[in-house]
Amino acid sequence: KMVRPICQSFLINHNHESLKIQSKDIIANMKKSGYLLSDSKLRKIVGYIRSNNLLKPYFILSDTSGYWATDNHKEMDKFYKSMRFRAMNILSNIKPIHYMLKGVNDIQLEMFADES
Repeated sequence: KMVRPICQSFLINHNHESLKIQSKDIIANMKKSGYLLSDSKLRKIVGYIRSNNLLKPYFILSDTSGYWATDNHKEMDKFYKSMRFRAMNILSNIKPIHYMLKGVNDIQLEMFADES
């Protein structure tokens, strides 16, 4: 329901880095159109638009100052590298807990294996 107007807004009004929009403004604009939208819901919608490539050949980019749609491959590459770096850091940070939990689960399985 909200995906289409958000997509249209990006393609028409926010289709260049100089035309960024902040999430609070997207939320306010959607409210004016009768849609209640939280910040987390907006992030989920943007993620849905991105993961389904709904603006192709455009893509929604974001930084600390807002969101915008672009078809500029240099901007996309910069965003991709930034997001990939963040994702790799997240995975690196949770790797130790993965092994800790794997070890706990292995111990639990061994305990129950003796009962059969």
